[in-house]
Amino acid sequence: MLGDADIEYWIGDDGAINYNLADGEAIDIIGNDVILTYIRRN
Repeated sequence: MLGDADIEYWIGDDGAINYNLADGEAIDIIGNDVILTYIRRN
C-alpha cells in the first residue's frame, strides 16, 4: 500500500519498515484503513 500511495520507504537492517517523517500523516491514514478493514472482517 505504501508504494501505491507514492510513499518512499525502505526496509532497515533489522527488518523494520522505515519512511520519511514528512509522510507520517499519509502513513496514519493507511494504518487506520488497515485496522478498520480488519475490524470489519472479524
